[in-house]
Amino acid sequence: TIVRVADGSEAQILKALDIGASGVQIPGLSTLETVRDAVSYTKYAPQGQRGLSFAQRSAAYGNCDKKEYMETSNAGLINVVHIENKEMAAQAETLCEMDAIDVLFIGPMDISQSLGHPGEPTHPDVAKVVDEVIRVCLAKGKPYGIFVGTPQMAQKYVDRGAAYIALASDIAFL
Repeated sequence: TIVRVADGSEAQILKALDIGASGVQIPGLSTLETVRDAVSYTKYAPQGQRGLSFAQRSAAYGNCDKKEYMETSNAGLINVVHIENKEMAAQAETLCEMDAIDVLFIGPMDISQSLGHPGEPTHPDVAKVVDEVIRVCLAKGKPYGIFVGTPQMAQKYVDRGAAYIALASDIAFL
């Protein structure tokens, strides 16, 4: 289970992981420093600086081999980092080189706002940025994901190599 946390803060990330999430989807990042900090909160030392406690659900409330739990948690964790503004899109190559990031998630609606075309995710300027992020991800071998509103758009991006699709929203379904 991947939990979309509210932001890249340590408290938000720990809350999701301590209840047993397999990974986190982290929005609201705008600098490489905030990305590095956020992903560091997801892994135990020496790979990161996740707070260490065994008194939570993910560690069977302490009824586990502690070393094995930490190793398994680090190895199995999935970090999905949002690219939802022009600043992060410009850093796509650097983000692709970060081992702690498993998937780069493109948010076309947020990118549209960042580029001065709010609510226009198909605007040519937005499409250009999205296409460039996809190109970089594919060239660097980094899985990417994207938010889409219809099954047809999902298929379009699957055909373009997307590994992670967010399709519509629960509110839209309701």
